[in-house]
Amino acid sequence: MLYGVTQATEGIELVGATDRVTIRDNYISGLFSVSAISAITNACLGINISNNQIFNGTTAGNDLAGAIDLVTASTGMVTGNMIYLGDDTDCLTSIDADACGRAGNFAANEYDQEGGVAATQSA
Repeated sequence: MLYGVTQATEGIELVGATDRVTIRDNYISGLFSVSAISAITNACLGINISNNQIFNGTTAGNDLAGAIDLVTASTGMVTGNMIYLGDDTDCLTSIDADACGRAGNFAANEYDQEGGVAATQSA
């Protein structure tokens, strides 16, 4: 559990060659100006990010990947994450997981509203 972080760039930052990492069953809460979970320097191969509750209260901008931001060519699965973002962040851009499989991620950006899918749904 990572809770109550203020004015940080990331909650969890993966740097360098970080393959087969699992980030699962966490409560991550703070004001992250980049993303709650970030790996933007090297591709992560076989990453598993699942069943996390992510609260990023920042209002850094509506194109922010405020929950999960992975560098191009990252692979693996991003599933079952529940996300709340500051109200200036678009729910559909809350996760940038590049080539990872994604399913069952939900995001909200208003306290008094129910969230929805965290990306455009497959046809």
